[in-house]
Amino acid sequence: MENLRLFLGITLSNEAEKRLASLSERLARDLVFRSWTHPSDYHMTLHFLGDTPSSRVDSVAEAARAAAANAAPLALELGEPGTFGSPAAPRILWCGVREPGAAASGAGLSALAALQAELGRRLAASSGFVPEERPFRAHITLARGGGPGSGDSASLRAAWSRAVQALGSRGDGTAQPLAPDSGDGHNVQPPSTASGEDSGRALVDGPAGFWTSSGITLYRSHLGRRPSYERIAEFPFGL
Repeated sequence: MENLRLFLGITLSNEAEKRLASLSERLARDLVFRSWTHPSDYHMTLHFLGDTPSSRVDSVAEAARAAAANAAPLALELGEPGTFGSPAAPRILWCGVREPGAAASGAGLSALAALQAELGRRLAASSGFVPEERPFRAHITLARGGGPGSGDSASLRAAWSRAVQALGSRGDGTAQPLAPDSGDGHNVQPPSTASGEDSGRALVDGPAGFWTSSGITLYRSHLGRRPSYERIAEFPFGL
């Protein structure tokens, strides 16, 4: 039986994708990372499923379809950068995603965090998927495999400011200051709520940094290919 490497996530608008591609091109001049994400692969992961038997794809799709049908379109905005791993050699460089003006649900979660939690519950019930226990942090991976000093707070702050200012000088946006290091290996802008759904202030003001997501996407990962991710199904929001 064939196994498919799958995950569920949120796609970006073309404008946001182009914005991040330009930003990453500038960042790559200052920050040493082994590989930079292909712009076509930009996404925000909701749940990584990993190697999944083809016989379970239908149950995964049904869980995603049901979760999306009970959700409304999401207003999203590019936030500030962060890293996962040691600041001396971070594993991941990412751009945060926030919900401007988002109101918490009855469970104290934003709409995005509530969707991620609901999707996890439906996946567990339909396919036996076990969601990660760590808190959900909305982000888009920009690069992997950082070299020495790539996650240093001062270096990241300086590189980010130069990149955003360079784009801003072309009328693409304005620079924003970077948040201080959290001290736990995650150099991030502190979330505005305990649920962790807000990953920093907006990267830009204007349409390039803001988009409305219309549904959940099921992706298949192809190791060794570039771009690596294939969109195999879309599940529109229904509210």
